[in-house]
Amino acid sequence: MTDSGTRREIAFVEGIPEVALSFEVPGSWSPEPGGGTVALAALSPKEVSGPFMDNVVVTIERLDEGMPTALELVHGAMRLWMNGVVQDLHVIDERPLPFAGRDGMFLAYLQTTEQHVSVITRQCITVVADVVVGVSLTSFPFRDAEAEELFEDVLASCALTTTEEAGR
Repeated sequence: MTDSGTRREIAFVEGIPEVALSFEVPGSWSPEPGGGTVALAALSPKEVSGPFMDNVVVTIERLDEGMPTALELVHGAMRLWMNGVVQDLHVIDERPLPFAGRDGMFLAYLQTTEQHVSVITRQCITVVADVVVGVSLTSFPFRDAEAEELFEDVLASCALTTTEEAGR
């Protein structure tokens, strides 16, 4: 990943004890606690990032009762929501992609934020029972080649733990 090696992080959400995701990030990146559906964020060092710190974010969210749990339907609902709330959204790539040993959906998109900063986000999600687990990497477009390689490394390092597997 980087010259500074890697560090394994474990992401979980207090209200959803049955699912956790472990993954590797560059050793120089700083982990930040999450809140709400954000289980954990890891940020690139400010001294090499400039005005925007690349970040890896893990989300874990329980679907509302009665919501469909099929991966394709969950992904479709997320896309509809994103089309309504993400400013200047341009989808670059969208396809099935295995994630943490399960079926997953990959989405890469370019957006321009309210602060007029363009960023590229790559994300992959999967569904475990009624819980959606996702990992994303957001970076500047001019760092796209590095970001793509880093996302592939992060994705390859992901391991899901469920209650049954952890013996919790």
